[in-house]
This record gives sequence, C-alpha cells and structure tokens, in this order.
Amino acid sequence: MPPREQRLHRPASRPIRPIADPRAVRLLEEACRHGKAITIADTARAQFDNVSFSTDTADVIFGDATASTEGVLGLLPAHRIWDRLGSVQAG
Repeated sequence: MPPREQRLHRPASRPIRPIADPRAVRLLEEACRHGKAITIADTARAQFDNVSFSTDTADVIFGDATASTEGVLGLLPAHRIWDRLGSVQAG
C-alpha cells in the first residue's frame, strides 16, 4: 500500500478553508483511509474542499441525491478494503 501522503493529498493550490464542524472532515478522511465508498452530494461540495483527498480518489462519488445513491450502491458489493485498495494500486 502506498504511504498515506501519496493516497491522501492536497494540492498546494487548494487552501484549507474552515468549516462549521471539523468532525465531518475527520469522518470523511477516515472513511477514505479505510477504503470506504463515499458519496458527496452536490450540496456538500464546499465541505469536500476541506478534506485532504482529491476528487479523483477512487470510490468517491459526486452528484445529486439520485446519482450519488446509484453510484454508491454500485460500490457497496465490493466493500472490502483490500479489494478496493488493490484495484487502486493496480490502476
């Protein structure tokens, strides 16, 4: 598995902006670190700007509620971290 710094990165051009609840950022980063499927609704994109992983991270779905739900449902059958992280490393 690549080091955390390679998997979770923030381009220098994307400054960290404070949000109302930093626990939400922590929850998203932990979910990403554990290879979980993450759905970000369009209405929450501003919150996503505060996390340390990028929009091209595997298993992160963006969209309206319907598209996000359909996208994450497609990822749930492969919920095992080793399968997901293996496919990310291979790709």
